Amino acid sequence: MEDKRGSARAEMKLQYLLELFLEALCLEWAVMLALMLRDSSNLARVVRSSKPLDGVVDDSVPLETLQRARDCLSQIDKWAVSECPGTKLFSLTCEATCKRFMTS
Repeated sequence: MEDKRGSARAEMKLQYLLELFLEALCLEWAVMLALMLRDSSNLARVVRSSKPLDGVVDDSVPLETLQRARDCLSQIDKWAVSECPGTKLFSLTCEATCKRFMTS
């Protein structure tokens, strides 16, 4: 299956939106944008931005936001299994990347 991507300009705009949403801690939207860009490193950035640095608890990311972002990923994974098996491999790659960053 060939990889159908949009124009370089569209990808650049999505990257810019991802930056804005990460800065604003809108993690649910950042997850969606990272998935649209089909790059597990972008998803890892979302996970890293939700994690406190050096073990210090950071109140800037509310627990509800983290739960919604997790639920978003879970729902997309369920959809991929039932409706779009072609995205399952990418979903597995993202899951492995996220787990690696969550445990480090």
